[in-house]
Amino acid sequence: MTILETCREYLERAYRERLGIQFSDSICQVQSGRQPVWRFVAADDLITEVEPRDGAVGTLLDPEIGLVFYLVPFQRWTDVRKQIVCALALRSRLSIEAQSANQEPRGGDPRGAWRVGVNWLVDLSDRESWIRAVSDVRRETPIAVDISLDAIFLTDQEDVESQLARHGFPRLLLTTRQVFRKDNAEDVTRWMSADDLVRRTLAGFHLRFEKPEQRELAEGVIQAMEEFTAPSVDSGMTGKPEAGAGGRRTFRRIEVENFRNLRNIVFDLGPDPVGINIVQGANGTGKSSLCEAISFALFGSSSTYKAFADRTREKDVSATDRAREYLTRYLAPLAETADARAETGPKIALNGHPLLPAQLVTPAETGEAEIAMSGTILPQDMSLEFTRMSAQE
Repeated sequence: MTILETCREYLERAYRERLGIQFSDSICQVQSGRQPVWRFVAADDLITEVEPRDGAVGTLLDPEIGLVFYLVPFQRWTDVRKQIVCALALRSRLSIEAQSANQEPRGGDPRGAWRVGVNWLVDLSDRESWIRAVSDVRRETPIAVDISLDAIFLTDQEDVESQLARHGFPRLLLTTRQVFRKDNAEDVTRWMSADDLVRRTLAGFHLRFEKPEQRELAEGVIQAMEEFTAPSVDSGMTGKPEAGAGGRRTFRRIEVENFRNLRNIVFDLGPDPVGINIVQGANGTGKSSLCEAISFALFGSSSTYKAFADRTREKDVSATDRAREYLTRYLAPLAETADARAETGPKIALNGHPLLPAQLVTPAETGEAEIAMSGTILPQDMSLEFTRMSAQE
């Protein structure tokens, strides 16, 4: 039995035991049903079906949550870049197409957009080769942020299933499935927040203490928890952006220089009120870079920087100063040398202010920044949903 066949059995058993769901053998299930389907495809295009042999890639298609998940055996000669490009091409084909009024969708799944994830199965001895290959792609272009990239590092010292279980695979996938099956919004809200759990845990906490001063201190802890509100984050780079109605943060002009593949761009959004601005371009032309520049201008952070700065999540980064590492290696322009990148680092300016070097919050502050910027920069599929809504909606 190959490692992919072992992974398939492990996944199918996890779905059955945790969710009561069986895998389907019919590819037609993907179009109309809800059961997951497993297929073996070629490593060089991630589409053509092949026999389960060396060089094959395992593919899980889960139509209920809209996920195409690749399990890819990694070798030192594996063309990681080509596999990412193939996954991105499929991702584009599965995305929601913007439709004008009174038109039926031309392709895509009417139930919504699909996500694509690539997870390599890497022998521990090849760990550095995989890290180097994926890091090169991430550094050279931001297009890889449109799909999920990860790896499971394996050894020959232990059976594959035990190593998958220790890695936690596929815990996040199954948890997502369980959340989607909750009956009402209140259950989902409680699941997303620890507040309710903390509140229940602290109920009667002060009664455990006999000394008045200890009980008073415990009551203070409970009261502080009840009064807690998440702090907001102000931009420390170009000054606090102007606030519009309802405390909205607004800007009329942004200039970006030497930010990844953006050499120098200026966007004048026009006088207020502005209904909508559309930035259109092919993959790799800088749309994601522009959105991240806006995030840094307003909040000093971004979703990708937060993930990069999280040492519990991004364990393959050895740099001690992660903010500087992200700034100099992942935001800097695509120059030939590290010295050249340092000299021409990314700069951003809002509303006609002078161009200043991008300033990143510390890793410890990225959580607060994420709360502040929630709903500001929307992914492509979510923004395309607005094209199907009426003006009233």
